[in-house]
Amino acid sequence: KNVQKLPKIDNFFSKTETNEVVPSNADRNSSISNKIISPEEKNKNKVISTDIAHNSLFETKTVSTSDVEYDSAIDGNRTNCDKVDTINIHFTDLGTWPLNITDIQRTYLVKMRYNYSEIRDFSNSERDGRNVRSDWFFKILMNGKRIKRNWLSYSSCKNALFCVPCKLFTKIENSSYISSLAYTGLTNWKKATEKILLHENSPIHKKNVCSWTSLEMALNHCEGIDKELQNSIRKEESHWKSVLLAIIDIIMHLAMDGSAFRGSNEIISSVGTSNQSGKFLNLVNLVSHYHEPLLKHIEKHKKGGLSYFSHGIQDEFLEIIAKKVKNEILSKIKEAKYYSILFDCTPDIGHQEQMTQVIRYVIQNNENECEIVESFLKFVRVYNKTGESLTEDILNSLSKDDLRISDCRGQSFDNGSNMSGKIKGVQARIIEMNKHARFIPCSAHSLNLIGVNCAKSIPKVETFFGIVQKLFNFFSSSTQRWDILMNNLKLSLKGYSTTRWSAKHRAIKSLNTQLDMVFKSIDVLKQEKLSEETKFDADNLIRSLKCFSFICMLTVWEKILSAIDRINIILQKPKLTIDVAVKHLQSLLKILENFREQGINEALSDSKSKAEILSIETEFPKVRLRKKKLLPGEIAQDEFCNINPTIIYSWPMENLKRAGVDLCNKYENDLDKIEFISELESFKEHVYNIDDDLKRATFFEMLNFIYKNKLQEAYPNISVAYQIYLTMPVTSASCERSFSKLKLIKTYLRSTTEQARLNHLSIISIENKIARQINYEDIINDFASKKARKVNF
Repeated sequence: KNVQKLPKIDNFFSKTETNEVVPSNADRNSSISNKIISPEEKNKNKVISTDIAHNSLFETKTVSTSDVEYDSAIDGNRTNCDKVDTINIHFTDLGTWPLNITDIQRTYLVKMRYNYSEIRDFSNSERDGRNVRSDWFFKILMNGKRIKRNWLSYSSCKNALFCVPCKLFTKIENSSYISSLAYTGLTNWKKATEKILLHENSPIHKKNVCSWTSLEMALNHCEGIDKELQNSIRKEESHWKSVLLAIIDIIMHLAMDGSAFRGSNEIISSVGTSNQSGKFLNLVNLVSHYHEPLLKHIEKHKKGGLSYFSHGIQDEFLEIIAKKVKNEILSKIKEAKYYSILFDCTPDIGHQEQMTQVIRYVIQNNENECEIVESFLKFVRVYNKTGESLTEDILNSLSKDDLRISDCRGQSFDNGSNMSGKIKGVQARIIEMNKHARFIPCSAHSLNLIGVNCAKSIPKVETFFGIVQKLFNFFSSSTQRWDILMNNLKLSLKGYSTTRWSAKHRAIKSLNTQLDMVFKSIDVLKQEKLSEETKFDADNLIRSLKCFSFICMLTVWEKILSAIDRINIILQKPKLTIDVAVKHLQSLLKILENFREQGINEALSDSKSKAEILSIETEFPKVRLRKKKLLPGEIAQDEFCNINPTIIYSWPMENLKRAGVDLCNKYENDLDKIEFISELESFKEHVYNIDDDLKRATFFEMLNFIYKNKLQEAYPNISVAYQIYLTMPVTSASCERSFSKLKLIKTYLRSTTEQARLNHLSIISIENKIARQINYEDIINDFASKKARKVNF
């Protein structure tokens, strides 16, 4: 029926009368093109008569192939427009479009659905003292209603206005009269209003608008001539996207978990067969049981089709995901402007020195709340650990990430001389380049060093911890002894680290709560057949443990280490601020002072009670005390001025002004002195009256209040001052956490992992919260555009 409704073929072509001899087969192709006249040429007179009615708008110009000048920047050879690749078209700017648009290009441009009539900044469109006006993009009806001219577009490269549908559907070689809006672009701003109105009302424009909307609807509903082909293509695209989404999901799961991907081979094994394909292919096989497109894909792959399961594809996806995570972090850092750096070094399993890079910054999140963030960026392999070489590596790493050292407001490292040295250390060299990058030694590391040095300064304390470690080594060096011990203990004994005081606390706590059961285990052990060396060690341990001084040391240090360990854990929190850290350290100092004055008697009483239960004498042997001369620095009193937001409320205004001037002098490039003093006066007078809790608020709570109530515009300098303060780090514990991931990712079996892959896996695993928010569709698009693929996604 549809065929019967079609007109005869004569209606599509017209025959030209000629007396020429019928050409031979060799000349037939060239002659046919001269005798066939298309319907567009047949109706040319109708188009010309319509255009003449609007000769004030259309340029009367006969266009030939020789007259047309093509933009070489778009395509070097325009003799065959059908060969123009759509990739070379900048669809957002009509000035870059070719003069004759092919069907493929037209379909591509319409499918983009770009907002060509977007209102933008027209300050650079000046011609003869006039600029493009935004009201040209709207039509005013008689009732005053404004309708947007979606067909009108401004080209920044040509500095001209174009009509989108006329540019899409106008054939240059078939038109003798061409609108400037469809050809070179409208550039006469003086008569633009008149020309736009005339063009809008022209029949050819209305026809092109209808063609534009019809093609867009046909593409949306797949009602073109190639409907079945389009449906087939869409099914193919849907199949591949479904497969790739499953592959990306598996890759993300393994990367965030820090697991290995590959096995001994890259063959997807069948159920019940020997499997050494690795976790990635095993998970692909498992997911395919519940994922039909993936199952079909695997069956096709077994017959020799494309797989996208290779380690190269895995690396590509990991690179794309890691790059997106890193770019998201860097964009937040640049939005925050100010940042602090945290660097630390450790050797990996492959005997390579790895330096971790962590950035601390303050942002305003989606809930308008203040958020302190410490983000991992990468591991940098270092070859020289001198202060000069490490400084160069740090600066190069920041430069590659496009982070300016001038925006750095803090730095925190461990207490190694190459990092924290006052003369040749990294911190000293960075301060020479940026005096505002204040160095704050890692508080947790400093607390550990204080404990270690204090313990080493007292010989009896060193002996005490030596006995604890000797006891652990005695039982752990033999499986038989360890079994005897664990048969009597509920909690196993712990060894201790020379620098980690949290390990010391675990070792002392487990021994202090189970000392009687340790004695029982040694007694049981002595009844077994032992070597002479083992018996000797057991007797020595019993004599050392069954001593009242050891019992007292155990009780005292359990109380001291529990207080230190509690603060040590708090100091390692990534969102901790300096003012809160100082309060915790001051509270620890008071606890230790109170324990020295009062708690020691209570500990002595507890030790006596425990010694009596264990049948141990409760008397100390009398020892002559040796006097120690104190050095001048050891008799000085330490002082600390706690800078707190409550000072703004409690201090007199004169004192606040002096402190404000000093602060502005130190941060002359960040704070405006006059505005800052004015903001302090207003802040003191008005803000503290809003909420009484602000009088006891911390720096973080104060900036959070400013963000929540959107007061940063009223108090920009105070906001910047709070932000800089909160940006300063307290510890470099985040570096240590990244080392934990390093040991999970680069293991003995993966010791040859390349640096790039190590960084990709690390940032996805450490910053998994950001990785989970990535749109998988964007990953597929980047994967498809990275290189010419064998399959269109």
